[in-house]
Amino acid sequence: MKPIFQEKITFLIEDTLPKNSKKKIHNWAAALSKTVGGVNIEELKMLGNENNSEIKAAISRSDCDRIVFIFEPITPRTRFTSKFVDELSQNKDSDVIYFDSREVQRPEFSPERLRGQNYLGPFVIFKRETINEIPGLSFKFGTTSLWSLTLSLFLQKKVISHGKTQIFHEAFLEPREVTLQESEYIRNTIHDFLDQPNGGECVEVISAELFPSRRFAQTDTLISIIIPTRGTKDPHDQKPLLIRTIESVESTTKHLNIEYVVVVDEGYDSSVIQELEEITGPRLSLVLWNEAFNFSKKMNLGFVHSQGEFILLLNDDIEVISKGWLEALLSLAQLPNAGMVGAMLYYEDGTIQHAGHAYYHGSPTHIGLNAPRGSKGPRGALLVERELSGVTAACAMMPREVFKRVGGFSALLPGNFNDVDLCLKVGWAGYDVYWTPFAELFHFESKTRDAHVHYYELDIIAERWGPRLEDNRFWSNHPSDVT
Repeated sequence: MKPIFQEKITFLIEDTLPKNSKKKIHNWAAALSKTVGGVNIEELKMLGNENNSEIKAAISRSDCDRIVFIFEPITPRTRFTSKFVDELSQNKDSDVIYFDSREVQRPEFSPERLRGQNYLGPFVIFKRETINEIPGLSFKFGTTSLWSLTLSLFLQKKVISHGKTQIFHEAFLEPREVTLQESEYIRNTIHDFLDQPNGGECVEVISAELFPSRRFAQTDTLISIIIPTRGTKDPHDQKPLLIRTIESVESTTKHLNIEYVVVVDEGYDSSVIQELEEITGPRLSLVLWNEAFNFSKKMNLGFVHSQGEFILLLNDDIEVISKGWLEALLSLAQLPNAGMVGAMLYYEDGTIQHAGHAYYHGSPTHIGLNAPRGSKGPRGALLVERELSGVTAACAMMPREVFKRVGGFSALLPGNFNDVDLCLKVGWAGYDVYWTPFAELFHFESKTRDAHVHYYELDIIAERWGPRLEDNRFWSNHPSDVT
């Protein structure tokens, strides 16, 4: 019988894997050999191997098309063979393919997240010709070596794909500690990856899976901070919310090229605006608003009066609590295809309000909602910068041209879901949305507006976006999963 998939495949299995795991892989490979062009298995000591000659010899000996690396125990699932071949057929042009397991659903390929979190898993496939093009290739650090290789291939514009079929079981393993040598290897990989456009740094190597890193920003560009406000005092607050917001911005950033565009309701408190002018000086543009409340219209009006190459959408009930936050947002907004960048927001009691948007069963919600501050998230996902489907406009940065191209906010959504709609427009236009944990702010949610969700708002967002509200490519866990 002619094989249904012509390519030849070599399995390289770490020799120290448990015998029962290797036996199951051998049994599955025997079955697979009936449906592909050929299968070869090599059990090699790869971890810690300073000399790669045996590994390279095994690759060349097989004359294979693809190489499967297995460094950790897996158990093939029922119908593993047919599902595996289906995935190979669907991703025949891919240079790298990583897979979901029954236990772990991995995100769509997201290079910014990958530089801080190795989510590739224990079963990764490479084209042999792609690997042969890499000089000085080493597998000494196992899955960390595959992670480094994948980032390098992304920079070379190779095709990296996510196989969504859950073709195997994987055991839950405690995060592996790294040696000083492996830690240095990780830091060097991140340094090379972040070299363009403005450089960056590895903040910390926590484990072999988790190493938060951040980009640097080019800080001479003008940023317009657009803030809608009533411009009044709350008798229960010692200081107006707007003033607290501006003071926190001023005290936590070294970025001096800022203009404030404050869209203020008629009937504002003149003492609040006077204090605002004293803080901001000539960097303030005051725009009067004389209509009924409409967040979307107010933000669009502020945009018209702004001049910055980048705009920061900011609520007036915010308090910044991390230094370098504006630079963290700007560094991602300056990426070539960036559309929108969001921040980590906390409620007043310190619990998480927002670590990105998730669209769960058709309903927009916040990742990490109500989790304690400091929660790491699934495999540390709340500690790393990453791609997402959306972020809240309570604090979000955008390139000016992107906001203009997508038409800004929709005036049909005056109070709720206007940011969801904006993010989906940004994604639909082909731009990337990012989130950073290095911009941390308190958000005194809805102190200045009615937060009640109206049915018509739900209807509009559902009618506009329908299936896209099921988009969980970048966050496949439950939104409240912080373990």
